[in-house]
Amino acid sequence: MSSGYKYIDVLRQSRQSQELVFRLFYRKISRKSMDVWRMDKVRNEYIRGSLKVAPVIEKLKGNRLSWYGHVKRRDETHVTKRVLSLHVDGWKGRERPKKRWMDCVRSDIKEK
Repeated sequence: MSSGYKYIDVLRQSRQSQELVFRLFYRKISRKSMDVWRMDKVRNEYIRGSLKVAPVIEKLKGNRLSWYGHVKRRDETHVTKRVLSLHVDGWKGRERPKKRWMDCVRSDIKEK
């Protein structure tokens, strides 16, 4: 299986499991960059503090809010602005509603 399939699998996961995957990947890369292994018993807080890098999830939220602000400042005729307010009529499934990008933006705004 190539890395492209793994990326598609991450996109299909829920937001919480995506954040978990990103956190674990970030932790793994941080440990490798400092040449620290789990057997060394170095705490993750120490590694984050010594690298002085913001957590990946916070950077994702910041980038999402930054893009939202960028789109809101565009003129009304621009494609991205029209797509943001687009409403599609049609049949909705009986399952739980899917998490949309705008839902993530609203939750990010509430958290900040």
